[in-house]
Amino acid sequence: MAHDMNDARLRDATRTLKALANDRRLWIVRELAREKELTVGDIAKRIKLSYKSTSKHLQKLSEAELLHREQRSLEVYCSLDRRNALLQALLPHLPSM
Repeated sequence: MAHDMNDARLRDATRTLKALANDRRLWIVRELAREKELTVGDIAKRIKLSYKSTSKHLQKLSEAELLHREQRSLEVYCSLDRRNALLQALLPHLPSM
């Protein structure tokens, strides 16, 4: 049973690290750490990508349980999932790009 829990934690850590192994996604995480919440459009402008490309990066972060997305009217708002322990451990080490 303990072995199964360790396997699950390892899979979670691998998924998190894979999602963060991209410059653009690290920029997104850094911006959300600063601002707490941004729209997809705001994120796209800040990282200088199209809305579609930004959405793909956000999807990867969401699948790794690093991000919350909430539809409000016509806008989608994003914020970090601060319950993710590995993300919390990494945030202080992100460079101020």
